[in-house]
Amino acid sequence: MKPRSFQWLGLFVLFLSSLAYAQTTRDSLYVRTLGSYPSGQSYSVKCFQNGGHDYALAVFGEGIRIINIDSIAKPKVVSALTLYNCGHIIDITIQGSFAYLSGGYDGLWIVDISDPYNPVKKGHCPLPTAINLITVNAQYAFAGTHYDETTGGLHIVDISDPDNPFMVTTYDSRFVGGVATKDSLVFVTFDGKLHVLNVVNPMDIKTLFIDSTNGLAGTLLISGNYLYANANVYNITDPANPVHFPTSEFTSGTGIHCYNFVIRDSAIYGASADLEVNKLEDSVTVSHLATYDPIGYVFYLDAINKKLCVASCLSTEFNGITIYDISSLFNPQLMSYVPTLTPFAANGHVNVHNDTIVAYGKGLEIYDAVYPPKPKLIATYYDTARCFYNLTWYQNHIYAADPIGIWAFDFASKESLHLTDTFCFPSPNWATYGFTIADSTIYFSLDSTLWMVDISDPDSFGNIKTYVTEDYIIDIVKQNGLIFAANNNDGLNIFNVSNEDSVYKVGNYSTTDYAWGVVLSNGHAYVSNGDAGLEIIDIADPSSPQKVGNFNVYGYLNKVDVDSNILYVVNSNFGSAQDSAGLKVIDLSDPANPQQIGYYYLGYFDKGMNQWYSMLQEVTFDKNHIYLNSPSYGLQICEYYGPNGVLTNDSEDELNYRFKLLGSYPNPAVNFLSISYEITTPGLYEFSVYNVLGQKISLIDKGNKVPGKYTLKWNCKDSNGNKVAPGVYFYQLRDKGNNRVTKKTVVIK
Repeated sequence: MKPRSFQWLGLFVLFLSSLAYAQTTRDSLYVRTLGSYPSGQSYSVKCFQNGGHDYALAVFGEGIRIINIDSIAKPKVVSALTLYNCGHIIDITIQGSFAYLSGGYDGLWIVDISDPYNPVKKGHCPLPTAINLITVNAQYAFAGTHYDETTGGLHIVDISDPDNPFMVTTYDSRFVGGVATKDSLVFVTFDGKLHVLNVVNPMDIKTLFIDSTNGLAGTLLISGNYLYANANVYNITDPANPVHFPTSEFTSGTGIHCYNFVIRDSAIYGASADLEVNKLEDSVTVSHLATYDPIGYVFYLDAINKKLCVASCLSTEFNGITIYDISSLFNPQLMSYVPTLTPFAANGHVNVHNDTIVAYGKGLEIYDAVYPPKPKLIATYYDTARCFYNLTWYQNHIYAADPIGIWAFDFASKESLHLTDTFCFPSPNWATYGFTIADSTIYFSLDSTLWMVDISDPDSFGNIKTYVTEDYIIDIVKQNGLIFAANNNDGLNIFNVSNEDSVYKVGNYSTTDYAWGVVLSNGHAYVSNGDAGLEIIDIADPSSPQKVGNFNVYGYLNKVDVDSNILYVVNSNFGSAQDSAGLKVIDLSDPANPQQIGYYYLGYFDKGMNQWYSMLQEVTFDKNHIYLNSPSYGLQICEYYGPNGVLTNDSEDELNYRFKLLGSYPNPAVNFLSISYEITTPGLYEFSVYNVLGQKISLIDKGNKVPGKYTLKWNCKDSNGNKVAPGVYFYQLRDKGNNRVTKKTVVIK
């Protein structure tokens, strides 16, 4: 059992401190998000039914996931929706086919959940201060806010048009501890006292009752003609004269009030860091039965059809949704969980292979990203006992490392993910950083030792070789029989591993700071170098690597990835500058003089500390897309589109336009590319080709068009008639209003 004396106080302080963050800022230059899948802190959960099925709508960072809980032993995440720049979502209310979300500092959000497999963002109403509680009636949402001398109190929002909610008025200006509605009545606690309000006319609110009882906080819950408020019960048959029944047993065993609770039949389940179970003897008599020590800290909960869903957060051991069987009302049994993949304040990891993405941490989540705007979760492996922090692919297998060892998973089909073998380290809790596979061998590091394990049989680990280096190995990559290792304080080390029985050091370059990440391209090693930024090292002669350039990055530079002459780096830091954390895109055409050509900042701004916070740890690149994972935001699929604003819409965004691209042939192209498109509205149109830097290299066609289908050819030459170099190019159709649709093609020799 966890210590209890200050547990709830600590949790509540952390809760309040989480709201000190302003909304997420996503400032960018020539980089945009194509698609995302939210993850992160799980503050709240609500259950609902649709079409005879049971669902849980759960907060995951800056978005929601909808989980089918028909089978509580095998819950299935069926959809997700990211609400960009919403801040922390704290509370949820569901009414009919809509979910109403309190978005921390950014107000009220409305989501249509009539189709649980395709939630749709509707309206958003900004509010002048942080909100932590929300409830609704037929026409209005009532958002309770934290104390503020000028903007606090109860904000009343008209939600009659879900696409266009608007704030009607604010009532009072004090701390709101709880709020509940019944018809045209609102029950709300201001400064610990219960107020009963008639809100038939929000512009002329009538106060029907103010209780003299102090100390009310947390959830207000109405069941029949009774209002439950922590250690207090009210008969509200006559709302102007509620009858008060104090009941000190409506608490946990040590007298800690439950901040959030739910009533099902005669059981009351409460959240007070632990899971509290109380019995409702009658409408006004409550007795405490048991306290359960859950996974993580219980924060919000809800129940439906003998199923209890619990949101846990702010814990180093578990963040996410746990699902209990409450068939036996007073003895809930933990059946399953859907965790966020990173524990509180940890880093996010991501790996991609052939349009299949693995986000990993407290388990694995595998996504199909064939269509980047809507990545689809297709397989999961959850294990709260371990946290993976390195992963790579080999054939149809995934190899993931945690402090205990390396786990081999067979992923031959998208319907099947299963464990096949485990390689245990000599001692648990070893630091495993560098991790790569080449030529049927896993190369990885345990502290300062390079390990080489044969996986020619992907289902079974084979022979093992080791080699001790001078310092911790943080990152490794293999090329031409050589291992290039980011060797922490020892800089970049190069080892010959062509004979694993006789490994030896070939060369070394001592970096300015700790060597943290390394990638190779065009005869150069690019080393992320802690506070010293990026160092570019010529490795044409591996025995004598030479520095040729560097790029300074504010904050601590973590991992890097490269695509030909474009480098992607992420850095994390606590700093006063907005660019202290995020993604940077660097042009390496001249290695001696690298230039930043794009960025994408991901961070929270703490008003009290006047600092930006972010925890970006890893970046990877594949097929013209950039992949990031963060505990605050979850999976992000991004695209660098260049200084001239080349945006690849693929298909979804084209629905907003009056023209669309139908396709091209052949792809990849050699000497020509035939492109088809359709015009539905007459007007002036321009068809151009751009390179990966966003520079227009050829104007194919320009003129007035009438509705119809068209086909044109690009001869794979630039505007000067020269054959373009092999690589990725973008072809774009644009109208006179600067609306545009773009697709990619590849030109080969």
